[in-house]
Amino acid sequence: MWVEPELDQSFDRPVQVNEFGTEQCSDEDAGETQVCVTVDEVQDVQVAPVPPTPGESVEGDGLGVITPQAIVPVPAWCLDAGVTNAWSVTRTQGCGIFSGVLTVTQTVNGVVTVVGTMNFLMYEYVYVLTDNLTWASQIEVSPTIITGAAAGTIISGTSTCTGVCTGSSTFPPQTPGVGGDASGESYYTTTPAVGAAALAYPGWALSFKAPTAAAPASLATGGNLAVRCDNALPGRGPGCVLPYVTGRLTYSSHPDYYPEFGAHVLAAQASGLPGNAVPLHRTTNSALRDANRAAACKSPSVIPRPTGNDCDEYPFASTYEGAAAGGPGRTFSFCSVTYYPTGVTSPTGFSICMINSAENQLAGSQMNSVLFVPYRIIDGDPFFISIT
Repeated sequence: MWVEPELDQSFDRPVQVNEFGTEQCSDEDAGETQVCVTVDEVQDVQVAPVPPTPGESVEGDGLGVITPQAIVPVPAWCLDAGVTNAWSVTRTQGCGIFSGVLTVTQTVNGVVTVVGTMNFLMYEYVYVLTDNLTWASQIEVSPTIITGAAAGTIISGTSTCTGVCTGSSTFPPQTPGVGGDASGESYYTTTPAVGAAALAYPGWALSFKAPTAAAPASLATGGNLAVRCDNALPGRGPGCVLPYVTGRLTYSSHPDYYPEFGAHVLAAQASGLPGNAVPLHRTTNSALRDANRAAACKSPSVIPRPTGNDCDEYPFASTYEGAAAGGPGRTFSFCSVTYYPTGVTSPTGFSICMINSAENQLAGSQMNSVLFVPYRIIDGDPFFISIT
């Protein structure tokens, strides 16, 4: 079994203004020299092109405890994707490579002339740990072509963060040449209330000062990538994730693994119930979990359990889509249940099946230890279930 991250299309994040795609210029000085800088328009957040290795914990990013340090190398999957002008994310890392141009102009007798340019790439990288409330944001600006009066441009910056975040940053004035870079790093802590989650949106305010210009041009980045930190995961202390990636837990129906559990889930999903193409949503409310079980499986006197078997309900009791949400009950011919009809198809409702007790309990345990805990699936979070 392993967890495969996928983009959660339904995640409801605030829409925030970002200033990419618009040219930002300094005021003309007495010599009528002006500096303008623009970065190509930022696209939406998308899933990383390479998911974590099957079986690898989301804590296995090799970052360790996040403390102020030298710039961390950008992940290989981000470099492989190249310039996308978009954030790509895993559950613990967000990275984007953006292209930009700085232009230096001079106005003489009303005639504007470009006297220098700098093409550059901007690498932004945000990384978190699932067992720590401190996270990092870094940026590197690397010129690829420099001409004329843009040579010697000084780049500096200050980190920004909206939402719930406290921290510090460093981005001293730097003068990178072609192939070099100017870089900054920041470290923030997002502290949610007990039982709750909090969001933070990192960014940078950059300054580009050409030698012949009296005033710099500015560039604001960020605002469209959220870091979520929570203290709401049962059985585990606080930590952070990037909440765009939805966990998918895949069980094998091979006879050596989960043949009865797998057969039930496959049949339930084939009857129209969610979980594969449409996500389920976790509930940590114990009263609701109990209500889901009672609504689906009743008592043993009402729905008998064969010796060595458990009543397995789908959608799971640990979801908001469980039986207490209503809808038609159903079962299948191989399930040893006569209380509910077979042949029911509906996107709402539930199903039950009598399956091997040990197999059922192990499947539930794995859902918690492989998906819910390492991926910080808290109350209301979506997740998918697949059977192979």
